[in-house]
Amino acid sequence: MTVLCPAIFSIPIHRAFADALAAGLIARFADGALGLAEGLILLPSNRAKSAVQAAFVRAGGAGLLMPRLAVIGDADLDESVALALDAIDEAEPLPPAIDPLRRRLLLAELIERHTPEGEPAITGAAAFQLADGLARVIDQLHYEERTVSALVDLDLGAFAGHWQASLARLRLLVDHWPGVLAATGSIDRAERRNRLLDRVREGWRKAPPARFVVAAGITTAAPAVARLLRTVAGMERGMVVLPGLDPVMATEEWDALGPTRSDADDPARPLETHPQYHLKLLLDRMGASRDEVQAWDAVSDFDGPEARTPFVSLLFAPAAYSAQWQAAGDLSAATAGLSGAVFADDGQEAQGIALLMREAIETPGRTAALVTPDRALAERVAAALTRWGIAVDDSAGQPLAQTPPGALLLLLAGLAADFDPVALVSLLGHPLVRKGEERAAWLDQVRRLDLLLREPGLTPGWAGVTARIAARAADPKARGHALAAALGPWWDELSEAFGATLAPFAAGPTPPATLLGALQAGLERLTGDAVWAGPAGRMLAELFDAWALARGAGPARVDPADFPAMLGQLLAQASVRPPYGGHPRLFIWGLLEARLQRADLMILGGLDEGRWPAATQPDPWLAPGIRRLLGLPAPERQQGLAAHDFAGALGAREIVVTRAQRSGGDPAVASRFWLRLSALAGDLTEPAPGGVPLTRLAAELDAP
Repeated sequence: MTVLCPAIFSIPIHRAFADALAAGLIARFADGALGLAEGLILLPSNRAKSAVQAAFVRAGGAGLLMPRLAVIGDADLDESVALALDAIDEAEPLPPAIDPLRRRLLLAELIERHTPEGEPAITGAAAFQLADGLARVIDQLHYEERTVSALVDLDLGAFAGHWQASLARLRLLVDHWPGVLAATGSIDRAERRNRLLDRVREGWRKAPPARFVVAAGITTAAPAVARLLRTVAGMERGMVVLPGLDPVMATEEWDALGPTRSDADDPARPLETHPQYHLKLLLDRMGASRDEVQAWDAVSDFDGPEARTPFVSLLFAPAAYSAQWQAAGDLSAATAGLSGAVFADDGQEAQGIALLMREAIETPGRTAALVTPDRALAERVAAALTRWGIAVDDSAGQPLAQTPPGALLLLLAGLAADFDPVALVSLLGHPLVRKGEERAAWLDQVRRLDLLLREPGLTPGWAGVTARIAARAADPKARGHALAAALGPWWDELSEAFGATLAPFAAGPTPPATLLGALQAGLERLTGDAVWAGPAGRMLAELFDAWALARGAGPARVDPADFPAMLGQLLAQASVRPPYGGHPRLFIWGLLEARLQRADLMILGGLDEGRWPAATQPDPWLAPGIRRLLGLPAPERQQGLAAHDFAGALGAREIVVTRAQRSGGDPAVASRFWLRLSALAGDLTEPAPGGVPLTRLAAELDAP
């Protein structure tokens, strides 16, 4: 049975989403000890799942049995979908999703094999990098449910020749990809997610579950997700709860966000950079209007001032409507608790943020969170907090390439592909090498080698180092004779072992598995099992395992000179998230991790253009105009999502926004969000811990 009016709700930004959601569900369904336990909540991510779990614990106290929580934002949905639909095992099982690394290798091979007539061939690391972009195009076609024929029917007469050549190559690859994929017995992960969501939707349409079902915090506007949310909203005990839908935006402003359906003949361009656009698109695909969305009747202890919601709506008014800022009147109630600081550089910005977080925990029970998309700023803040012995978890993670195991692998790969004495000394002195009792003696030899290699005239390669050591050791009057004599046996053993281990890199084009095996042997010779320890080591081991399982996929041989770049691309895209264990009241969140979560003090850091929002990354395969013709999201939509994250964080009770005048040594430009905030709210008051301006404290903290 379905109801005529869809049950769609929204929690405004001044309310803490997870806590208000938990409070509202407890009020509605906590009828006895098992009332909540019979329900199901669909959530967008594992981080949102953790936030909702914590909110139920805060709201319900001891003895509360929570609803089932299922994540539908991930591509691999087997476990979550099984929770959502008990009868799924009775249906014919879907093919498994292809492993991401295996798919990338197969796509790289496809790029190398198929070159349109008259176009240059693409091989090696360039093909591997383009395969990543090609995989994103394929996924986006699946998410938007666009067929391959859409690529063929495009009229590109108005586009530059290089885009037409790019699309010709893309058509060729997409035409061949289904056959390559079918040979593996797998399907694309995005396609599998669509099928699984549709299977759940069909099951619920035929037999709605007796328990209550709530889809909460989901903003993805993919058609398959929108259809499922529409089904949930139409069930007798179903509800959809959206985060931060603007309830006060005037109708003409809402309409000014533009069309949400792709129409090549429509001259209007949607405002995809607006924080409400993706919610409008989602409602449109659900077949619902904003007028049907109801307010969620629940409050929490983390709510900000109610005046903050209309203030943020005014802050992000489309350009044609920003004249109403002049008639905004008194905004003191909306800006209460809002302050800002402009630092000389990003180093001082990190220092100032660390000071604010350190001060926050002086108050018992008080929590503080840094929210930033800038991972370098997050690392600096975490490092600055260690001066007080405070460890804080960066839940957005760290690129595997920047962890000790990842950095060691890249050093070894670079040295194997192109011998460099500086890289050699860095490799041998790496903290993971020879950990334990023998490390002190090992470092003594590394220092001797470093001193011996500093003089000019070194012949390139391993043989050049061997020749210099032998020549100096044989001549008692030579400079560095004592160093060379002490180094001789140690270096002979080391160079002989690594010469054999890394020999495949000197053999010309070689199978990738052979090169990877050589690197694995070299790592273990240097570190034993230490390189595989800890979260980063385990992730690195998983990468080696995934490549081993993908044996036979991808180019049969690669140039060893390209292999370090291929590894660097993989390691840069893998994020290592540390296990919990940092300070219980201090947090560092990325934008994805900050969604639906809130702390007493929210510090929004890195508000410079190019950091927040991040600079738009061009698509190597499709021009923006071609994407529009295909009905794919414009690259600028990511900036709209970043704006929605910023708007949601502004709903907290106490907020500090920060930026730096110089970032990475270069002059920085204030973020468009900062400029809007300054234009509407005026100059923000600077925080002053202990009565001293924060920027002054940060500048003078390390001054002698």
